[in-house]
Amino acid sequence: MSLAKKLTSFDTKLPFLINANNPSNAYDELKQFVFNTWGANLDEYHPNIFIVRPEHERISVDQIRALKNFLNQTSTQDFKLAVIYEIDKINIYGANACLKLLEEASLDTKIFLISSNPYKLPITVRSRCCKIRHLSSEIKEEAIYKKIILGLQENKILGIIEPLDLKSDWINFSTNCQGILNRIIQYQLDTLKNINNDEVNLFDKCKANIDTLIKLFEEIKLLSDHATRHELDRRAIALLILGMIHEHFSN
Repeated sequence: MSLAKKLTSFDTKLPFLINANNPSNAYDELKQFVFNTWGANLDEYHPNIFIVRPEHERISVDQIRALKNFLNQTSTQDFKLAVIYEIDKINIYGANACLKLLEEASLDTKIFLISSNPYKLPITVRSRCCKIRHLSSEIKEEAIYKKIILGLQENKILGIIEPLDLKSDWINFSTNCQGILNRIIQYQLDTLKNINNDEVNLFDKCKANIDTLIKLFEEIKLLSDHATRHELDRRAIALLILGMIHEHFSN
């Protein structure tokens, strides 16, 4: 799932803390999201946008103070955007100043924090944010989709479950489960392209017909959407979803 879809899936006024395996790619996706949403370019001067980047491999308290001064200024439009790139490189004094900034940010301000290691940040800073885990598409495909495929194929459902405490993790997991069902339907219709050996080995074991698979897809989508909107035990629902899929495959 793209970063833009993850950002728009949250109805929150909190700052976003983006945990990215590749901060540069995450910044590029954020830049596109900002342009599509507000028509502004992060890489060009804009009176309502402020970017903080490490200087000499560190983010200082003076940089955070400059950001705070910017946020306290009257906006020329109905939005203000702030991005702190690689915030895990902030020093302790900057982190303390950042905490106060996050607490006092106005509702018309959007703050995006990008980090490859957010656990370096004080928990007080992390707790003030809406946390999103964002992996590049190649890694997500390998780490989640392939793990589900192999787990179903080897009858090891319990080994598939990823930590699902973040909403973005749950969305990645449930989207990939639905994606597998969609590809099985295409496989049975003989319209699927670019299929790999692991998929063939699993899809050939499917006992369900297309009508059953479509119904299963709709049930799982409804269940996934319900778990996304409400505070439920997502690990338990993940096991339920995997069990619903697995029962339609022969050993």
